[in-house]
Amino acid sequence: MGFLDILLGGEEKKPDDIPVIAFDKPKKGITSIDLNVRTGPGINFKRIRTMKTKTEVAIYGTCEYAFEVWYWLGGEEYCSSDSAFIKVEEIKKVSATDSINDDFPYKLTKTVFSDKEAIFYHALLPITTKLNLTVFTKMRVADLLWLPKNHPEYIRWFNYIRSKHIDFVLCNKDLEPVLLIEIDDNTHNSDKRKKRDEFIDKVFEKLNLPIIHTRRWQNEELENQIKESLNI
Repeated sequence: MGFLDILLGGEEKKPDDIPVIAFDKPKKGITSIDLNVRTGPGINFKRIRTMKTKTEVAIYGTCEYAFEVWYWLGGEEYCSSDSAFIKVEEIKKVSATDSINDDFPYKLTKTVFSDKEAIFYHALLPITTKLNLTVFTKMRVADLLWLPKNHPEYIRWFNYIRSKHIDFVLCNKDLEPVLLIEIDDNTHNSDKRKKRDEFIDKVFEKLNLPIIHTRRWQNEELENQIKESLNI
């Protein structure tokens, strides 16, 4: 390997072999251009991803290799330390023991339900009591599903369900989910919401967990729907 290869950050060494000088406290970097993140401190190391301009990133230290200084972003992630590419400042950490102004802006909601959800809940409760089922409300989809942490597209698939919830989840005596119910009010009329509903329906159909969508209901009809969905 020639001098030019070394100057460009050649891979005759592995990143683990290159000493890193860690900062006492992490620093915050803000990219001023699109900046590549690599597996090692040099442009010959594999590019992992590209940080867009004005991306904030935590920087944990520096390392020097082939006459260049690179920032260490943790793990096996490195980026250029060129001040024209990334501006660095101290990160101020707030710990639980720091003094916090107790003039909190939060207010309690009067009810966890909309008017329509409250009416439905009171219609549903005697049915589920009769069928020995437990009702949970506004449960996150992420609490009903799980993803293997080592899945190659974990972040992508988790993001699909991260902010979604189910209006009513019916569970058996072992608290195993057996039926989902969605109240389809006017918010379900938009194209975006229809796509969301279609995605959720397909996911739970694949997992053999039935889901009921309802807009208007009669108590007897609702009970029959639940029994039919549960084959009881």
